[in-house]
Order: sequence, then C-alpha cells, then structure tokens
Amino acid sequence: MLLGRQTPDLSEGCKLTLLCWGLGTFSLVVSDPPHLLRLQYAWFSSFRGTDLIYTLIASNPPWWNPWRWWQNPVSVEFVESEVLKLGYYLLHYRFGL
Repeated sequence: MLLGRQTPDLSEGCKLTLLCWGLGTFSLVVSDPPHLLRLQYAWFSSFRGTDLIYTLIASNPPWWNPWRWWQNPVSVEFVESEVLKLGYYLLHYRFGL
C-alpha cells in the first residue's frame, strides 16, 4: 500500500504503525536519502515495543549524489532542512524542550 508523498515525521510513523497492525507485520518505506536519518529516529519510537518491522529504503532521485551532495544546490537545501528538523526532533522528543 502506498501512502503517497508525505512529510516523513512522527505522525506519519504512527500512521504507518497503525497501517501495519491492519495489514501485517512488515513494511517497506521508500524515501529520499536525506530523510532517512530523521525517519529512523522518529519512527523507531513509534514501532518500539511492537512486533512490527519496517525497512527504510533510499530512493534514487536524479539530484542526489551521496559522494558530492554538497555540490548540488537542491541537495544542499534538502540536507540543511533535514538537519534543522532533526535538531528539533532531538530537542523536543529526546530532551523535552
């Protein structure tokens, strides 16, 4: 089942958890490479304590080069945005600030 283009965040992790409960125990989640660290951090807490399993899979967008992402303005903007969001997640969900 496809959820469509979503903003990967904690609420999407909760939705996926509920969807997995209804469909089975295993899900594949495809997302753009810069999202993966934040997805892992945010969704880990949604799936903790369940028997549900998810695997994150990096998409292969034409603008992404893992060895030279800083040379592409689109990639730089994407990574900067993800770093800010991850910082917020850490402060809010990890430290309660």
